[in-house]
Amino acid sequence: MAQRFSGSLTCSDRSSQYKATISRKAGQKTESVWSGYVRTPAILTHAVDAPEAYDDAARAALSFADNEGADIGAYADYTDGGWLISRARPRRNGSGSAKTSRAKRPSAKKPASRQKG
Repeated sequence: MAQRFSGSLTCSDRSSQYKATISRKAGQKTESVWSGYVRTPAILTHAVDAPEAYDDAARAALSFADNEGADIGAYADYTDGGWLISRARPRRNGSGSAKTSRAKRPSAKKPASRQKG
């Protein structure tokens, strides 16, 4: 199982077909936010079990979760280039919050390409 992290979310891929689960800590419990399958891309640029493939699957899972209405905007890290993911769990400071910055992401209701400027 590969795990990737974005903000306070954890993306877990459990098979070569990328059964992805996005979860977050809610107090002492772990809460599942979204679960689904992310297929391999039509054109492979690396092996399906390469670390880069799991990175791509985690980004895709975050996009699917966001598009399907899961409340991830307040928990995941996003920049103008897309979802930020990490292969290592984020470090925590003394107050228990992650040391990550969260950029404002486009609204889930309108994709960025359709917003009027």
